[in-house]
Amino acid sequence: MKKNQLFFSFILIFLCVCAFAGMGYYYLTYRNAIMQDAVEKSGTISVWMFREKLEKYFLSKENKMLLDIAFTRSKNMSNEDLVALRKRHPLIKRIFLFNTTNFPETKNNSPESIEDWLAEKVKLAISRHSAEPFAPRHFSGRYKKQSVQAGFLPLPHASAGGKTEYLIFTFAQDYIRNKVFPEQVRLFDGILPGVKIVEKSIRLDPDATSKDMMFVEAPFHEIFPFWKIIATVDLSGTKKRARMEFIVYSGIIFFVFLLIVLSIYFIWQQMQQERKLSQLKSQIIFHGSHELKTPLSLIRMYAETLMLGRIKHPSKMQEYCRIILSECDRLHLLINNTLEFSNIEKEIKEYDFTKGNIVETLQQIMASYNYYLKQKGFTLHTDIDPDIPSFLFDRVAMTQVIVNLLDNAIKFSPEKKKIHLALRGDAGRLLLEVTDHGIGMKPEAIQYIFLPYYRLSKRFRGSGIGLSLVKHAVEAHNGT
Repeated sequence: MKKNQLFFSFILIFLCVCAFAGMGYYYLTYRNAIMQDAVEKSGTISVWMFREKLEKYFLSKENKMLLDIAFTRSKNMSNEDLVALRKRHPLIKRIFLFNTTNFPETKNNSPESIEDWLAEKVKLAISRHSAEPFAPRHFSGRYKKQSVQAGFLPLPHASAGGKTEYLIFTFAQDYIRNKVFPEQVRLFDGILPGVKIVEKSIRLDPDATSKDMMFVEAPFHEIFPFWKIIATVDLSGTKKRARMEFIVYSGIIFFVFLLIVLSIYFIWQQMQQERKLSQLKSQIIFHGSHELKTPLSLIRMYAETLMLGRIKHPSKMQEYCRIILSECDRLHLLINNTLEFSNIEKEIKEYDFTKGNIVETLQQIMASYNYYLKQKGFTLHTDIDPDIPSFLFDRVAMTQVIVNLLDNAIKFSPEKKKIHLALRGDAGRLLLEVTDHGIGMKPEAIQYIFLPYYRLSKRFRGSGIGLSLVKHAVEAHNGT
């Protein structure tokens, strides 16, 4: 049940991480789209502002010309006056006076000249809406497949007979394209690259530009309605910045995703280790209980026998007492191993180094352990150098080392019950050897035998902490 809960918890965390990554990706793409849209809108606004500036410029030039005309209306305007007026205002291409007497009706609606065509346009405009004096009006059209922008100004009582004359003029479109427009482009701050004037009827092909460029356009309204301004918006910088942000944010999202996945993995591994450790501790408690149960059972059995008075012979009674004492020593070893290992795990283990004779300590251990060896059917051969000098060592720790090594030799030697113990001095160091003829071990198991709770085989009882205690004690004595 717990495994299933843990599995579903990890699945939920993983789905949350995926949702987070998906939201991050959506945010990045949405933000990039907003940035691109902002650049496009900025380009469009810039072009429309430039178009408004141009229209105001044209109208201001027109007003200047009209003021010039107002100052020259003190007398009738001659052709020479009109030529001079056009020269003073290069924005004007053609200018002439019109009234209904000097421009007769054209036949079949086919004017012979552009002046006739313009006059017809003016008459048509007047017929639709009456013209106010000195109020300029504009009109446009196509003459011989060419777009023409023109205007006229009513001049009342300017000619003989008191009839209204009309000053008709056309704009110099080539001059505007080639001269005025480039100058205004240079004077306008923030104008987009590739800006130019084209016919309004021209349809822009998006495929004609690169993927990093786009067209924006702004048609003229009041004058030149057949024109529009187009410009190209360079999206390369925005796209590059968007790509960089996408890479950075994607890297962050990937890093967070990887961090969470690794965290989940390490938590899983830690929990697996904790589970294995818990199982090992359970096994240790189980086997430790059996380890304690055996000597306790023997002690109880021999103690009850002595208490009930079933043994009368003194030598037999002494043998039973030795067995009880030997089993008590075994219990002391098991309990002491557990306590010492607990101190080592808590990192509070301290050693009491005092100067002593290791040979005497070894002889005392053999004397107390010899009966147990004989009881198990083992023969102990010793090779001890009696001339080893005294040195600093922890008597209790060295006792644990020797007893644990002997206990392992007994445990893993079910058939050939021979143990050889050697202690020799070598260049200021001691060499302690405990040799048995047991089952041995595989070479790959050597690196694990000193790890806590490690056991070679489940067939043999034990806590798995004996050799770990031996290693810790030997290293504390600067040994290997």
